[in-house]
Amino acid sequence: MKSAFFFYSLFVLTTLISTLGCESQIKKTVYSAYEKVGIYKRDILKDRIEDTKGSQEDAKEEFTSAYDKLKTLYNHDGGDLEAKFRKFSSSYDDAEKRAQRVHTSIAKMDGVANDLFKEWQAEIQEISDSKLQMKSQAKLGQTQTVFRQLSSGLKRSEQKMVPVLQMFKDQTLYLKHNLNAQAIGALKKESVNMESQMGSLMMDMNASIKDLEEFLIEMEDKKTIP
Repeated sequence: MKSAFFFYSLFVLTTLISTLGCESQIKKTVYSAYEKVGIYKRDILKDRIEDTKGSQEDAKEEFTSAYDKLKTLYNHDGGDLEAKFRKFSSSYDDAEKRAQRVHTSIAKMDGVANDLFKEWQAEIQEISDSKLQMKSQAKLGQTQTVFRQLSSGLKRSEQKMVPVLQMFKDQTLYLKHNLNAQAIGALKKESVNMESQMGSLMMDMNASIKDLEEFLIEMEDKKTIP
């Protein structure tokens, strides 16, 4: 499916530019283009979930890297202090970019899910057999509940990135103009709070990554979205 998305990326971009209509019309045009080659909302949602999982894993890695480099600064006992600071500053920048990617990937995932649920609801209304309609409605409700929990967990994890990034930023800006052993010693007092914030963030990120993996497995088994 990845190759199909790549193959049609230029086509989709051209469509978006040429359509110049309202957002809903653009979405319909894009979905229609994908459906013509056998790619449906379910497939797109799966791709978006996989992308969100990847962005979470990348963010976790970058946040951990930045924190490790900050601890190296805290424990400075010789060597090139400027070089260690530059490494920390660079890792902070990378962590900030990864956090933004997490935000974007969650928004895209939610957007496709909402469109899929709307389509599912509309199709349920076309079922004439009341028993089948009720079963399908129950399945939709169950899936929406599971997905809402998934999305809420991701957003909770995302929000916990904010204070950690702010601490990284504060210390980067401070050390930029006060890069000496005395200043580092003063900042080291904040390490307990930083460790607590990082521990809470890592716990939530691990939980959200696990939830994404489980949802993908259920999609494969068609326990959620048929």
